[in-house]
Amino acid sequence: MFDELKKGTELSNSRLYEIFSLDKGSLSSEPGLMVGNAVAKIQSLYKIPVHLVNSTNKTFKFKRGTAIARIGSILEENLVSFEKEIKNANLEKKVETEVNVLPEHKEIVDTLISKNRDVFALKDSELGHTETVKMEIETGNHEPIKLKPYRTPLHKRSIVNKAIDEMLEAGIIRRSKSSWCSPIVIVKKKDNSNRFCTDVRKLNNITKSMSYPLPVIDDILALLDKAKYMTSLDMKSGFWQVLMSDKDREKTAFGCLIGLYEYNVMPFGLQNSPAVFSRLMEIVLEELPFAVAYIDDILIYSSTLDEHLSHIQQVFDRLRKHGLKLKLKKCQFLKNETNYLVSK
Repeated sequence: MFDELKKGTELSNSRLYEIFSLDKGSLSSEPGLMVGNAVAKIQSLYKIPVHLVNSTNKTFKFKRGTAIARIGSILEENLVSFEKEIKNANLEKKVETEVNVLPEHKEIVDTLISKNRDVFALKDSELGHTETVKMEIETGNHEPIKLKPYRTPLHKRSIVNKAIDEMLEAGIIRRSKSSWCSPIVIVKKKDNSNRFCTDVRKLNNITKSMSYPLPVIDDILALLDKAKYMTSLDMKSGFWQVLMSDKDREKTAFGCLIGLYEYNVMPFGLQNSPAVFSRLMEIVLEELPFAVAYIDDILIYSSTLDEHLSHIQQVFDRLRKHGLKLKLKKCQFLKNETNYLVSK
C-alpha cells in the first residue's frame, strides 16, 4: 500500500503518509520503547506527528537527527479510497450516536444516510462550496475602512490562535495584504463555549443593502397542516459554503495579534449574508413544493412514509447538485412534530 521514502525526500501536505517502526536502530534496540504505527498528514512547518510508546519507567533522550521511525507514502491509487473509508467509518460512528430519529425508523434512516454520505460534512474541512451564488459587497467608491485590532486578553489568545489555524486549514480564510481591516472579538455562546467573530459593523454601514424577503413563519406553519411526517435538515456552517466574489474578498479582511487575514467564503455578520443564503436556498429547492427553507434550515413535510423518503432523497440530490452539505447532528428525521424555527 505504500512506498518507503528515502532520506531527503520532500514531503507534501496534500498526501497521506504511513509511519512505522525501524527494522533496526536506536529504538529497536531499546526494550519497552516502540513506535505506534499510524497514518498521518503533514502539519504546519513540514512537521509530521510520530507517536512513541514508552512502557518503562525510564526517560529516553535522543539527539537531533536520530532516526526514530520509517515513513512511507501511500500510493496514489489507494489514497482516495483510503480517505473515503476513513470518512465513511467516521460517519457511521456519528450515525450511531447523533442521528435524531425514533427507534422504529432507525434502520430506514441509517440506510438513507448511508446512501447519501457525501451530503454530510463532519468537520469544516469537508464543507461544500457552491457555485450557484457568490457573495458580493457593494461599497461604491467608499475608501477602505481600516480599524485597529481590539486588544485580546491574554487568556483568550490561545482561542484566537486555534480559530485562525483551523480556518486556515479548512480554507475558510487566507493571509491578506488588504487595505481594509475589521477587528475581531471572542464572544460566549449559550453553551458557554467561545465563538470567534469579526466585527464588521463599520463595513455594513457602507454596504448597499440587498432586499430579499425571508419566509413568513405563519405561512410555513400553515403548510404543515396535513403533514404526518416531517424532517428538518440543518446546513453545516451554511454561510461558509458560499464563496466570496474575488473582487470583494479584500473587504472581509480582519486583523489580530498574529496578522491580517481575509475570508475565502461568506463570513457571518455581513448584513446581506442572510439574504444571499435565502436566495441560494430558493434556487436549490425550486419546484420542490414539499420543502421549504428558512435561511439555512430546510423543512421537508409529507403525508405518507414512502412519499417522505422520496422527498428527502430529492432534497439530498438538490444539495449534491449545488455543492452543499449538512450537519448530521442537527438533522431530525421522520418526526410527527418538529422544533423547526423554535430558536429563530
